[in-house]
Amino acid sequence: MASKDDRRRLSVDASPRLAGADPLAPAFVRHLGDTTARILHTQAWFVGASLICLVAALVTAEVVGQKLRFGIYGNVQLAFFLNLAVIYIVLRIGWTLIRERPARPLRPVWNDLIGNFAIGRRVVTAVPALILLPLVLSAYTSMKTMIPAIAPFDWDARLAILDTRLHGGEAPWALLQPLLGAAQVTHWIDWAYGPLWFWLLMMLQFWQAFSLHAERVRFLTTFVLSWALLGAVMATFFASAGPAYYGAFVVEPDPYAPLLAYLNSAAESAPVLALHAQADLWRIFGAGEVNLAAGISAMPSMHLSMGTLMVLATWRLGPFARILSGLYLLILLVGSIHLAWHYAIDGYVAIIGTWVIWWAVGLVLDWRDGAAQTTQIPTTKRP
Repeated sequence: MASKDDRRRLSVDASPRLAGADPLAPAFVRHLGDTTARILHTQAWFVGASLICLVAALVTAEVVGQKLRFGIYGNVQLAFFLNLAVIYIVLRIGWTLIRERPARPLRPVWNDLIGNFAIGRRVVTAVPALILLPLVLSAYTSMKTMIPAIAPFDWDARLAILDTRLHGGEAPWALLQPLLGAAQVTHWIDWAYGPLWFWLLMMLQFWQAFSLHAERVRFLTTFVLSWALLGAVMATFFASAGPAYYGAFVVEPDPYAPLLAYLNSAAESAPVLALHAQADLWRIFGAGEVNLAAGISAMPSMHLSMGTLMVLATWRLGPFARILSGLYLLILLVGSIHLAWHYAIDGYVAIIGTWVIWWAVGLVLDWRDGAAQTTQIPTTKRP
C-alpha cells in the first residue's frame, strides 16, 4: 500500500497538463505550461484557502468601513527571503567547492544547483507562496486592528478568572515568578519571545516556500488558516487585550500591576523589549494606525500558534529537532505569561487550535491524494 508521501507524489506526477496547450508549441513553452499546471494542481488547497481569506478580509473591511492594507509585509519578506537565498546559495557553492575541490569549479557548482538542488523547480514552486503569504499576513494585521470596531475588549476579566481557576487559585504569572523573577532571566526570555521568534518564523516560511517535500502544502495551508481562523475570527469572538493592558479595559483592581512593576524594574538593569513593544502598540492603537505588527489581541496567542507549527513542521526531521522545537514552544508559553502579553489560556487554545487545523488539513490532503490516485491509476478486473 502506498504511503501518504507516495500518494502525494503520484498526485503531483499525474496532474493534468495546462488546458489548451498546443502540442506543436516549442518544448520550453510546453514544459512551462506543464510545470504551471502541476504547481496549481498540487497547491490548489493552499491557493484556495489564501484567496478565500483575502476575499473574506475585503468583505469584512467593507462592512466595518475600515481600510484594508495588503502591502504591509511585502517589502519585509521580500528583503528577508532574498538575503536568505543569497546566503544559502553562497554557502552551498562553498561547500561544493570544499568537498569536491574540482579543477574546473563551474561545472560541479552548476550541476549541484540545477541537478541536486533543483533550484529552478524550487523557485517556480515557491511563486504562489511568495505572492500570497505577505498578502495574508498583511490582511491579518489589518483585520486585527479592526477588532475594536467589531467587538469590545470585554473578555479580559473572564480570561483572568479562568486562568486563576485552572491553576489552583493562583495566577500563572505569580506561580512562575519565583523561577523567573531575575532581570537576566527575563532578558533572555524576552529575546527568545521577540526577536528570535520573528527570525525563526521568517526562516520557517522561507524553508517551506522553497521546499519540494510533500508536507509543504500542508504547512502552507495550515499557516494561512491559523492566522485567519485563530488570529482573526477567534480573536474577534474572544476580544481581549491581554495582561499588559488589563487596567485600561477592566474597571477593577489590576491583578497584573505587580508583574508590570517587576518588568519595569528589571528593565533598569537589562533591556526588556516587550515593554517597548507594548508601549508602541498602545500608541498605534490610540492613533488608529495600520502598520507593521499593529493591533492588540490576546486570545489566542499567535506566538504560540506559530511555535506549535514549528514543532509540527520539523517533527519529521527526527528526535533532536523535536526536542529543540518542543523546548522552544515551552519557552514561548512561559514567555507569553511572564512578559504580560497573554493569559495562559491564550497559549493553550492556540496550541490545540493549530494542531486541530494541521490535523484537518492533513485529512483533506490525504483524501484528495487518495482520490487522485484512484482516478489516475487504472485497476485491472479479475477474470
